[in-house]
Amino acid sequence: MLLASDTYRCMFVIGMDPQMVAAALEKAHEEIRERLPSYERGVPLGWRFMDKFVQLPFTIPPQANLNEYLKSLGAATSFVSVAPTASSVALSTIDDQRPLEDATNKPGEFADSGEGDTHQSDREATADPSNDSRDVGRIVRELGRYSAGNPREIKRMVNLARLYLALRNERRRVDPFWRAPSLEQYARWIALTLRWPDMMRWLQWGADEAVWSVEDNSTALIVRRLKVLEAAASETHTVAGWAELIEGELLLDKNDAVEWRKDPKLFELFRNCSQSPPGRRLSAAAEIGFW
Repeated sequence: MLLASDTYRCMFVIGMDPQMVAAALEKAHEEIRERLPSYERGVPLGWRFMDKFVQLPFTIPPQANLNEYLKSLGAATSFVSVAPTASSVALSTIDDQRPLEDATNKPGEFADSGEGDTHQSDREATADPSNDSRDVGRIVRELGRYSAGNPREIKRMVNLARLYLALRNERRRVDPFWRAPSLEQYARWIALTLRWPDMMRWLQWGADEAVWSVEDNSTALIVRRLKVLEAAASETHTVAGWAELIEGELLLDKNDAVEWRKDPKLFELFRNCSQSPPGRRLSAAAEIGFW
């Protein structure tokens, strides 16, 4: 079924700690894993079992705006504070008005992802369901290089692509000046979500032991980590070299049984990503936001 559409009115939403569920499934079926060939171990077995019943996987990102959440709970969000200085007001204004030039699509296969010359035409384009269908097709074709391509997996790709495009359209509705990531960036993000769910959860929620500069600390953790993964992929030609670089940079435990660091397909994704201009990399899209 194509769940992320207007056809189906009933869905079951499961909120869970997927790492605990995946670990329990992994333990229950550990004998099966031992019989799998090495090339089938890129994704932990527990996560693969969850693919059977979770059709629209979505990791809730860390809350960036607590005021909106507090408002939804009926809590006060206005407090008496010291009046800001003129310099801080000026800095805030500059930050708010800074153009997202890196997010602009460059000419190429994914250039016509709905980004128009004006915000009005942008909203009109995304309001057309046929445009969304074309965008879904392009995303799924790009995803093909990172997937096995079986019918169940393709259906999950279509569902997730439609979900993210629906989030994109809603974001454009409430924030006309937001520039969406390119379709290529959406495809890479969805590839991570579907094929490497344990890595995706680590990106957003994993404990951070790396040492960052003051400048780096001003950006979201997921953006910093993606930049490290991209930079490391550009400096080596082997997945083993890539794993060694990111383990050293991010202070990851080399003895952890983490399969995604050894996956050639994931290394290929970040290697391809590192060869794109900075504004078209996954880290740039994460900085803009996918929702």
